[in-house]
Amino acid sequence: MKTSRTWLATVLMGLFAVGVIAGPKGDTQLYHTSDASPALRINNTSKYKCVITITGDDATNTVVIGSTTTTIDMSGTDVDTIAELASAIAAATDDDGNTPLVVDSYSGAVLTSESVDAELMVEAVTIERAQWGSINWDTSDTKHYRAAVAKKTYGASRGSVLVKSVYGSAGGTGDVTVTAYINRVEVYRKVIESPVYAWSAAGTTETWAEDDVSMGVIDIPLNLVVSPSDNLTVSVDRETTGTTGGIGIR
Repeated sequence: MKTSRTWLATVLMGLFAVGVIAGPKGDTQLYHTSDASPALRINNTSKYKCVITITGDDATNTVVIGSTTTTIDMSGTDVDTIAELASAIAAATDDDGNTPLVVDSYSGAVLTSESVDAELMVEAVTIERAQWGSINWDTSDTKHYRAAVAKKTYGASRGSVLVKSVYGSAGGTGDVTVTAYINRVEVYRKVIESPVYAWSAAGTTETWAEDDVSMGVIDIPLNLVVSPSDNLTVSVDRETTGTTGGIGIR
């Protein structure tokens, strides 16, 4: 038995040494605060600057590359999911008639059908040429905090990754649900009920007192291996409201 354990330890050390198994590292964003978790990541391959303006569930969302404007109407049903928005952004043209925006895998989405017409941050995102930018989830609308390991990290391939845990503070109200997805298939779920109750002494009377898990502080083991061909998304959702905080994976 001792020989087997020694052999296994030697093999694992070798795998870590050559980078077959590694902790999250490189340019992968592994901690996101509220309102800063990417729903989509975009690479601008044009020679012109790009400005993507998200105005919400209306007809005035725009993508400007150079001086060419593409309007994206999110008021109807044509563009109201993550996949539809990705396609609309990728179809935007620059002054030379090219379509230079490359939308990375939707690692920030659990499903390609996730709604985005009123769930994104209302803001203007500037992406200089040959740079990356992101359109982010609005935590108060979605009530979730997310972190992800994409199959390709900002366009660059990676090795296998061992994700040991999810941690952080998911501020808000209501139950906290922690879910991990690999390739949008659920592989882990844990529910933390809120409010919780504890005995409280009031004078000579003991009663049940309500204690809101308002900050949603978590540090939960996952121990998930994400292969080079897989996407991992970890979502921490509040049932009633999402406010401030952030989560990470390590």
